[in-house]
Amino acid sequence: MTSAVVSSTGVYCSSGTEHDLSLAAAWRCLDASSDEERHSVVLAVADAEGAVAWSAPDGLRIVRLTRGSSVQPGLPYLGPVHHHRVATPASRRAPVTMLMTDTGLDLLWSPDHHSVQWLNERPGIPIGPAAPRPELELRGERLGTLDVTLDTSRTAWLAAATERGALLLARWDLVYDVVEPWERLQCPLPAVRRAVLVRVAGRPTILAVAPDGTVLATDLRAAVARGAPWNAVEVPSGLRVLRATAGIVAVSDSDGRARLAAASGNRLWSADLTCTAGRTSCSAVIEAVIN
Repeated sequence: MTSAVVSSTGVYCSSGTEHDLSLAAAWRCLDASSDEERHSVVLAVADAEGAVAWSAPDGLRIVRLTRGSSVQPGLPYLGPVHHHRVATPASRRAPVTMLMTDTGLDLLWSPDHHSVQWLNERPGIPIGPAAPRPELELRGERLGTLDVTLDTSRTAWLAAATERGALLLARWDLVYDVVEPWERLQCPLPAVRRAVLVRVAGRPTILAVAPDGTVLATDLRAAVARGAPWNAVEVPSGLRVLRATAGIVAVSDSDGRARLAAASGNRLWSADLTCTAGRTSCSAVIEAVIN
């Protein structure tokens, strides 16, 4: 499983090796800029390929990942780095998220923390200009973070945390490209700093991260249908960097595995997510030091 993180020293992507993410060689630097204003990084994977996108001073950058190599068949790996830049007047702290399926890539971001822009890429069709998604515009509050995950092959969910600490959800019909308006999801936390969507054991799960690093999780489908309870996720000590940064990234793959990753300076942390009896938990943390 591939992970991506952002820190004050750059944007990093793991090579896809499963056995030792504690080695610096398992991580590759995509952008070595020391600009600490870079804020958002997102990784999305499908069966055949993946992509990493992040905010940069000159817009949004995208790097494609391919699956399999002559050395490690079947594992994701990063080939030659070719940046695709999306020129945008977006703030360098613009929330950004990305959905990748076997039919293409969808990139969404908020250039002003109120409106949402959408860019899609389909096989054999050049990337077109960005288009607004007025149904996702937020008035009276500012978007702090943005995330997306698949629910079924026909639907996806968007989640956002506002700068006032509210947790928002929107359902996306991928077949007809219809996004429902934002709705508030009740959460026991007094304020949500970051909303993270990930598929744990094949089911869409939402993680709510508080300013003090507390993490709560719940099954997304059950929470929407009948208000399912939240459970506290015991965060390994290495990932307590969450208290100091919003740079947590969650990723899930087609095999139902999921992972959290975070970074601070030249230290990177990752931990697998599991679900037992409806409760989401973290495995032991793996730490790497990038020189």
